[in-house]
Amino acid sequence: MNIVTKSGTNDFRGTTFEFHRNNALDANTLFANRSGLEGVDFRRNQFGINAGGPLVRGQTFFFAAYEGFRQEPPTRGCLRCRPLVNGRVTSLRRLLRTAA
Repeated sequence: MNIVTKSGTNDFRGTTFEFHRNNALDANTLFANRSGLEGVDFRRNQFGINAGGPLVRGQTFFFAAYEGFRQEPPTRGCLRCRPLVNGRVTSLRRLLRTAA
């Protein structure tokens, strides 16, 4: 939520921002490293722009903003995923009980 209480200005102003994260500088997890697995491919990109200025000099002002977010899911599963039995999520205890 954004709340703006500042009055307008008679100058046009604007800003842009970019946040980009990928697996180039991420460390591998301990368990994946022990298993000899490579790190998870991860990409996140958050970006935006905003601009403001006068519509009628000294009376009416405008402000507009846009924010975008792009994220690709990891290509390899997570360590906290629960096992599936017959297409349903189950606990490990129940899985061992049905296998015995």
